[in-house]
Amino acid sequence: MLDREGFVERLNGMFAFAIYDGERQKLILGRDRMGIKPLFYALLPDRLIFASEMKAILPLMLQSPGVNPGALSQYLHTRCITGDETIFTNIERVRPGEVIEIGIDLQLVRRRYWTPLSVSPGFREQAEAEEEFDPLMRQVMREHVRSDVPLGLFLSGGNDTVIIATSALSETAGHELKVVFSGEGGDEVFGGYRRYRQPELVFAARNLLNPGSGGFRTRSAWWRRHSRQAFGPLLEQLRPNFRDPYRKAWGE
Repeated sequence: MLDREGFVERLNGMFAFAIYDGERQKLILGRDRMGIKPLFYALLPDRLIFASEMKAILPLMLQSPGVNPGALSQYLHTRCITGDETIFTNIERVRPGEVIEIGIDLQLVRRRYWTPLSVSPGFREQAEAEEEFDPLMRQVMREHVRSDVPLGLFLSGGNDTVIIATSALSETAGHELKVVFSGEGGDEVFGGYRRYRQPELVFAARNLLNPGSGGFRTRSAWWRRHSRQAFGPLLEQLRPNFRDPYRKAWGE
């Protein structure tokens, strides 16, 4: 009765897990809310394979999977692959904020336990936001530096690593580094990229031109004339569909 009790909603932090519920004979796969920890799986006729890296799944496949044309097209146009697809056919990913239950009949039941769209935005004055943010940041740092080995930090120059550096490394030092912070995802949270600081009118106009996109990832990284020269006929045919995963995400 693990997931029925909603245990995953009470988890805090970044995680990816696989738990077998012997009472119900179900395997439960889960991933953290923002998808920081990866979790992939392949459903075969007689089994399900899962791992935190696709390269661990590939040797166990009945045959080498082919390249997923839709995912490759999305990667070329947006420089990332989102949703549950991967670059390989027949290998999928557990989505951020998702739990999947697999029974002995290999039937999958997916449940989205969290999505950013379920969070209601709130307005704060600058002083009030600063007062509220400071203890939250300190709590996060206390949780992240729990370790029995020295800590390290990769500086990318973004807002997140600057904050982490001043908060954590001012208090923690070591000669042999075992745990390293890279600040993954922090610039999205703090609006460190220019695309997150556009006027609302810009997002509205982009969404009007590309309905269902929310105004994000509406442009390809390739000019059409260049993609025609670089891509084959199949990838060029799939060009109009590279926004589909974003439309699907905004529609959930």
